[in-house]
Amino acid sequence: MRLRKEELYKVLVRPTVVITTISRNGTLNAAPFSWTSPITTKPPLFEFSCNPAHDTWRNIRSNGEFVANLVEEDFGPLMPILEHDFPYEVNEIEKANLTEMRSVKIKPPRIKEASDGLSAE
Repeated sequence: MRLRKEELYKVLVRPTVVITTISRNGTLNAAPFSWTSPITTKPPLFEFSCNPAHDTWRNIRSNGEFVANLVEEDFGPLMPILEHDFPYEVNEIEKANLTEMRSVKIKPPRIKEASDGLSAE
């Protein structure tokens, strides 16, 4: 079967998560990723593809922590804000008018408006 160009999105749609991290100085970072996969729950292992020059990777390398916030379709309009290449110490959660929720065991927060959060330590 051959797909028309306007139908291709049906095949390429992938779930998107918003990864939240925190810098050494305490600034929050939030960025969307669609190349993701949970690996195990015990221990909690989650993989995603990230450019090593990205602030998200810089923060994870610095403290080893992140939260994968599972988001739904209503986050679509927020993606341009979360994808924007702000300077390093800019809080994207604030820029997108989202609400931080304290994580139980790690420093990076969850996003209240997200469906759920998977945290990794």
